[in-house]
Amino acid sequence: MEPLPAGFYGKFDEKNPVVSSLEQKLTRFMRNLERVASHSSYTRGANDLFCIWNMYEKLLPARYYQEKLLKVGNFLAQLKFYKLASWQCYGRYLQQFSSPRIDDITDVKKFKATFLPGQFEIENASLTIHALQMNSICSYYMVKEADPKLLKLESQRKCTSILKFLRLIMQVALPKEQLCWLIFNGTIHIYTICRHMMVLALYAKAFEYILWAAICMETSFPLSTVRYLRWRATLYTAVCQCYYDCESDILAETFARRALGKISELSQMETLGSSPQTPEVAKAFREATVKVSVMIFKRAVIESRRKPKGILRPKQKTNYKESQNLPWPHNATEYLLAEMFPGSAAQFLAITEALSSGNRRVLQTRPPSPAEHEIFDVTTELFLAGLLLLAGGGGNTQLSATACTDPIGGINKSSSLIELAAAGEDGVSVEAAVRFAKIAFCYEYLEIFDVIIAPLLTFLRKHESMAWKSYELDLDLLIAMEPFVSARKPKHGLSVGGSCARGGILQPGGAIILCDDLVILAEALFAYTCTPLEGTTPDIDMVVDAVLFLWQKCKTVLQRGNFGIIGSTKYLKKMDNFGKWMHILSMLQEVTIWCNLGDVDPVVMADITLYSAGLLETLADSSVKTKRKPGGLWRLEWDHPSLHKVSALALAGSNAAREDQSDTATSTQTPAISTQTEHCAPMNLLMKHPAEQLDIACKMLEKAVDSIAAARSVSTEKTLLIDNNYIKLDEHIYQSTSQLNLQEQNNVPQEDSCKATALCSLIMDLHLELIQVYYRVAFKLLKMNHENSENNSQETIDANENYDFTISTEADIIKKVKKNYVLKAMFLIQKVMILYSKEQDQSSKYHLLEKAVTLLQKAEDEEKMLYSLSTPQPTAENEELDVVPAPILMSRTHNSMIFKPAPFTPSKKVYWYRIFGRTATGSILKVRLKDSHFGGTGHEVPALGECLLEVKDIEPNEKYIFAVAAYSEDGTIIGDGIGQTTKPILAYYPLPILTAWTCLCQAAYQLGYYPLAKVAFSVLWKHFVSQECQTSEPNRLVSEKTDWCITQKSLNKDAVSWASPILLRNFLGSIFIDSDISCQEGAVYCDSLSDSGPLYKGQLGRLAKCERILVAIEIASWINDANQALQAVVQCYGLLAPLIFHRIPSTPVVQILTKCLCILQEVVGAYRQRKQFGITESLQHMTACITYHLAKTLRCWKEYDLALEVVIIGKEILHSALQETAVEQKAGGIEDEAETLQNKWESTIDQQKLAIENSMQMKAMDEVLADLKKEEKPEALSGSEAVIYTTILFAPINTAYNAVMKLKDKSRFLEYFVLLLHRLVQKEHFAHISNWEIEVVGFLRKRNRALLGKKKTSGKKSAIKHLKNAAVVIEYHNNPVSKKPKKEKATLKELLQTIQNNPSIKLDPLAQR
Repeated sequence: MEPLPAGFYGKFDEKNPVVSSLEQKLTRFMRNLERVASHSSYTRGANDLFCIWNMYEKLLPARYYQEKLLKVGNFLAQLKFYKLASWQCYGRYLQQFSSPRIDDITDVKKFKATFLPGQFEIENASLTIHALQMNSICSYYMVKEADPKLLKLESQRKCTSILKFLRLIMQVALPKEQLCWLIFNGTIHIYTICRHMMVLALYAKAFEYILWAAICMETSFPLSTVRYLRWRATLYTAVCQCYYDCESDILAETFARRALGKISELSQMETLGSSPQTPEVAKAFREATVKVSVMIFKRAVIESRRKPKGILRPKQKTNYKESQNLPWPHNATEYLLAEMFPGSAAQFLAITEALSSGNRRVLQTRPPSPAEHEIFDVTTELFLAGLLLLAGGGGNTQLSATACTDPIGGINKSSSLIELAAAGEDGVSVEAAVRFAKIAFCYEYLEIFDVIIAPLLTFLRKHESMAWKSYELDLDLLIAMEPFVSARKPKHGLSVGGSCARGGILQPGGAIILCDDLVILAEALFAYTCTPLEGTTPDIDMVVDAVLFLWQKCKTVLQRGNFGIIGSTKYLKKMDNFGKWMHILSMLQEVTIWCNLGDVDPVVMADITLYSAGLLETLADSSVKTKRKPGGLWRLEWDHPSLHKVSALALAGSNAAREDQSDTATSTQTPAISTQTEHCAPMNLLMKHPAEQLDIACKMLEKAVDSIAAARSVSTEKTLLIDNNYIKLDEHIYQSTSQLNLQEQNNVPQEDSCKATALCSLIMDLHLELIQVYYRVAFKLLKMNHENSENNSQETIDANENYDFTISTEADIIKKVKKNYVLKAMFLIQKVMILYSKEQDQSSKYHLLEKAVTLLQKAEDEEKMLYSLSTPQPTAENEELDVVPAPILMSRTHNSMIFKPAPFTPSKKVYWYRIFGRTATGSILKVRLKDSHFGGTGHEVPALGECLLEVKDIEPNEKYIFAVAAYSEDGTIIGDGIGQTTKPILAYYPLPILTAWTCLCQAAYQLGYYPLAKVAFSVLWKHFVSQECQTSEPNRLVSEKTDWCITQKSLNKDAVSWASPILLRNFLGSIFIDSDISCQEGAVYCDSLSDSGPLYKGQLGRLAKCERILVAIEIASWINDANQALQAVVQCYGLLAPLIFHRIPSTPVVQILTKCLCILQEVVGAYRQRKQFGITESLQHMTACITYHLAKTLRCWKEYDLALEVVIIGKEILHSALQETAVEQKAGGIEDEAETLQNKWESTIDQQKLAIENSMQMKAMDEVLADLKKEEKPEALSGSEAVIYTTILFAPINTAYNAVMKLKDKSRFLEYFVLLLHRLVQKEHFAHISNWEIEVVGFLRKRNRALLGKKKTSGKKSAIKHLKNAAVVIEYHNNPVSKKPKKEKATLKELLQTIQNNPSIKLDPLAQR
């Protein structure tokens, strides 16, 4: 039997049984909800409320029922249960309307037609508008709860939509004075949202709505009274502040003057009234006037000093030191302050507001801008006036600086600054004084800062107020940062080295500072954040800026020492003060985790963690391998006498600081900081046991993994669903999942969409890299424990010692992995690489690697399944069954998932959805109605609007199944029961499968399992490289066997653009791995041509291998890595070296070498990096050989211009290398003195030798280039044999012949001429051959007769006839005449044999012929 309505029982009042029953249930519900402590109690309360409304909706009058809905909704909103209030109260009220999306309602007409149909009634309209307002503000709080910093673009869009809708609501209610209270509430809601956005620097998006709220307060007559004056002034000030932050100063001052006029008009109206003005009213007017006047002063104080254009006025220098002795006011700025504001409190408020700016951060110091004389003068006068007001001068007392002895004598510790300003009194609050000190530091007015910092710290420490401890920590951090702002010595007298245990000299940026200043800053930052006092709230902006500053210093040192994430002990020894940098990095890593730097910059957070863990891992490895005691590598560094002296002085200063700390501020650290950082000595980490070092690294990596997981939650929903880089590039799949969805939802351009996707991929790869390093360090720690049980001679864990940590076993590690296939694969890879020794059976290693391949393939299948869950399925089968299909997965994290109901056609209209879920265990994978143990399950979510079903509090790396139930308006379930169940879904962020394949490829290569490495590489190659494209260029061939043309593989631009640099770099390494494997298997070496098979097939095989190397060159160019591009060129050259040596004029060879030469021209900077002498010499030799072969082949093909260009490029490359080798390059780190002295002369000799060889090559290139540029009339050659070969091959024919004939007296003349004949035969210059052959043969006959002697003939000697008018040529020498040795006569047979044995003729079949 259905319950009877309230009207059945007579009079409708509190005694009505239905009403009293409802009140009892609601009272019990409210009492239970006030003490909610768990998810189950919250779910029980939500279900109770759902049942209450369903039961009493038809039993009560509509008006009473709606009022109860809003009343309970207000109660839930006060308890901050915004979802429950929106869904079960305000949302239920709005179900009576056809509620579309708020973005679709854009004008008043559509709003009234939707929510206020029919005649406009005040009572009904007030309820409806109030429900809309509260539902909107609840929606805002739900967005804020999910994304507090509004890092998601979708969160910002939702806030903007809510503001637009609130403005539309106020626009409807504004004409009705009876609804003025809703206008007032609307201004509060708008100000709440806009203030949050302004704090996050979203001024432009919040400006128009805060301006609307201010205008509404003026327009509504009931709200324009004195009662709401303070709120109006607050809105006026917020509007002006938005103008200033948007750099619209003129509009800000104009609006402020308008607001001041409105306040003046209201004051005149109050004066005309009959009742006298009360003190409260007068105080309200003074407060409003001060607030708005401050906004006017902010621009007027500067603009009043600007010189009009076109008027030349001489610059008068003001002596501010002497002006301080004059009575107040001293200058134009102080006159303006005294004229506009009564009392020093209002004047100090105006000064701080005029100096503050939304674009400035405290630790990012810089002088006033723009750099104008007027700006500097006004800023100086403002600081001097503020200093005087802080000391107790000015204001109503008008005391001068000489009468104020205490720098902070004007501080009032009992009232706030705005209260003092509203009362027109003198005094400065503590908060304002600290803010003034921060502003002085930010503007680099360190003289002002030094004057007030010491007494201000003393004041804060004497008054032990928990509310002021944050101010004290802020000032300590500023003092620690001061040495890096200016090279001047601080004048505040505070000790800056009280708690540092290291010393030395460092010169960053040219300024000499104490090396321990960095340690002091790091320790102050660590104590400021990781060990805060109770009740303190550190300034996050200051913390982030200090972290980035310290990381920049550490990064510079690490990069200068060529130390990677996993470095070598050799580089660590060369690092100056390694203990100090390790100490700073360890504290820096803790601070980054505390301040959630991963939300701001996850890349920096990951880099800091990887470097810190890498240093600790390297230290532990070095101690284990060398069997030294912990810290033995660094003992010599600490044994230096100067370091002992500095450390002793630092320790003495620290002790003295602690003794005097209770009375005066003589230390940069607070007592809490000093006690918390005493244990943070730089040598602590170095002297720890290797196991402790690895354990610290593990804890660092665990925290970093959790931090980057939180950072990934701000990504778009689709990037939290699947690995978009792995999904096959298809217009129906990839475009819809990554690019199109991101552009349509967030209105992002295509280029920005690609950048956002690449950034998400980078964060994803960093996430996997952190996990990989964590597994590696954990297995090293586990291996150390195993070695302890087997061999106690090594540096392992001593069983007799007790440490503050426990070593995780392999079972503990795999327990965290659970059902995550990618993590399991990475786990097995690191297990094989670290835990298994080299002596163990290879088959067990290979078996684990094969298992990792299987896991990655399962992960690929799982990604495809998850994509299918994210797309709606056809509903034709479900139309008759009336069963809710499985929900659509929107996103997933390590502890939550978001779904939306799949579309289907029910028999009744759906009003509510409930989601249920459980772990995917057991034989029957089906969800039931009782499976509501996770957060968000079992809650009734309205089906209208954007219906998202969120499940929270699930365990990471576990698989779950979910199902949805649909409910009608009265709360009855639709269909037979719960809907269809999803497939098992992994509760974790999507991990990059392609990056995991690269790790597997590297591991298999290192272990020698080449077939598996090829399998992993094939997956990567298929993803990044598109189908082969045949070239259409005409082949320039010399013979029929060179007609094979190379097919350039092209990269898939979409895949590369969406991939991260980490993945591309790993893929590049995989290409080199595949090339090395194929070369080893095919015995393809640079000094062999046949390659154990037919000659032609061997050549084709080398060219085929070059195709993949060319892809590596393109990848290196994409990531802008010159060294990797140079490495690819070297590999191409090694493959083609036999073909170059044997002068095979092949078109593919020319294509490859031409590209290699272009790459060498672009990456010429790689030559400038410090390399060993042999490497530099080999690179230059490679460049010369490539240039020579290209130029020769192109000349044969009659490509003279191209040949000339090739020679020019080769000359430029060698010239650049010559310039770099002429100057000795400095190493990145500080070289060891003994090693430097040992290698000094050897390196000098090598460099001189290299310079001489380069000079010879450059001289030869210059002479060849000069000959190529001249056609007919060449200049006389020098006769150098290094030049003659190039001249014969590349110079014009006549030039080459003349050059050869100039060397006819040389012993190798015949060799040069034969080489020239070989060129003439190829060019088919037969006329020149016949003519020059006759001339040369005649010369050879004469020379042979002279060499062999004439035959003796009988008869008289012929008389020698002297020619007439003949001149005798005599050669004069400075050296004394010596008798020339007699040449041995050579026979013609020996000369011919010498010519035939020439290797160049032997290898040339045409020359032999």
